[in-house]
Amino acid sequence: MNLENMTKIYARGDSRIQLKVIPGHFVTSQSHITHYLDLTTMKSRTAEAQNIAHELAANYEVSTPVDTIICMDGLEVIGAYLSEELTKAGIFSLNAHQTIYVITPESSKQSRAFCITEALSEVSQPYSAE
Repeated sequence: MNLENMTKIYARGDSRIQLKVIPGHFVTSQSHITHYLDLTTMKSRTAEAQNIAHELAANYEVSTPVDTIICMDGLEVIGAYLSEELTKAGIFSLNAHQTIYVITPESSKQSRAFCITEALSEVSQPYSAE
């Protein structure tokens, strides 16, 4: 991977948030891609994850209920901070526990994402006012 050709794309709302893009020819068992998106710092730096969550939360209105945040590719730290940001902003959830769930899909041998039935049944319990 040639890091000399790396480009940084900065978020509009916060220049501390950057996505690193590396052009090249990358091959997986199921695809050929022309650019690698380096999410390493987003996944591993607390401050950056908090900034990302803050910017993402700004896209939701208080009237939009959020039940579950599904995190892909090891981005659970951002999902957890996003849940916290949405809760602070007054976003509500309609599930039985009145909380925002943060879950990660499992991967099959063919790299297909799927959610475990137990996690989905916990999340899908409807809100009860009793």
